[in-house]
Amino acid sequence: MPEFKIGDLIAQDWEGNEDEDAPQSATDFGEVVGLCYLPQDGSYYPRNTWVYYVYWTHSTCSECSYPFFDGEMTAGNTLRLVNHA
Repeated sequence: MPEFKIGDLIAQDWEGNEDEDAPQSATDFGEVVGLCYLPQDGSYYPRNTWVYYVYWTHSTCSECSYPFFDGEMTAGNTLRLVNHA
């Protein structure tokens, strides 16, 4: 079963940005707008993995442009539930 469902408000913490002008860590916030089960190994995701599509609403990174939807799959193990996005 998937860890998140459509409509869940989530956050993703990231660090180690290679861009010297960007912060070294930040948190992005958004809403799950889709999910997909991957039953087979892929180039990036292992077999039996749920991935999520997220509409990103804002970030602690003031240099980033929000809101946006990039259409990229996001692994569930990089996301966490939050009370607001």
